[in-house]
Amino acid sequence: MKINVFLNKFGLMLKTDGLLQKYGYEINVQAHDEDLEEYAIEFVETVFHYLETGHKISPNETLGYGSWITKMQLNDCQELLFFEKVPLTDDYVLGITTTLKMWAEQHALCAKLGVEYSVPLQDQLIVISDGVFEGDAVEGVRYPSPEHMSGWWITTDRYNGDTQTLKTVHAYHVAEHRPDLVKFLALPFGYRFHEASGDVWKDKNQEDYEALLPWNCCKRLMNPTFPAD
Repeated sequence: MKINVFLNKFGLMLKTDGLLQKYGYEINVQAHDEDLEEYAIEFVETVFHYLETGHKISPNETLGYGSWITKMQLNDCQELLFFEKVPLTDDYVLGITTTLKMWAEQHALCAKLGVEYSVPLQDQLIVISDGVFEGDAVEGVRYPSPEHMSGWWITTDRYNGDTQTLKTVHAYHVAEHRPDLVKFLALPFGYRFHEASGDVWKDKNQEDYEALLPWNCCKRLMNPTFPAD
């Protein structure tokens, strides 16, 4: 497979060459920022490997990538086009600029700290307090957690210590409501961040994880049947 890169007045376009005979289409990816070329190539390669595993593309199928959601559509020119979700709507727009920017920000922070990229799945749950979706300054900490949980607990000054006031939401909805927090979400277990200052650090107090697991004091939030969103 060859990936051809084009620049036009709209930005960046990548198109594969060599998939048509086997799959019936070529991959076409667009972004409005030419600085995202490296990440766009990585995205195309990810989709190619997805196809190589034997997956058959369905019309309007969605594909999560990092913290954002893309949608695939086949056009009349035998191209597999990619669209991305418009925040806080049910709409999609052509191109994956937001998707790639989030991916790039997360990888940049993890690389700076020398830690493994560990982004939550979009259907994993994040514990939040009042004020997170409203745009208040937040602090976050990530604990080892059951599979349905991301491990993230994100709170604001509105949190009074009563775990009954906390709620769980899907990771995607945090990205949607608070794109400014997305760069922190791929940090691994044991890390904290302070959003206002941008500080990130390994929490030394979490060395004995078993004694600090939050579900030991708040089983309601760890229940997979507990309502989210």
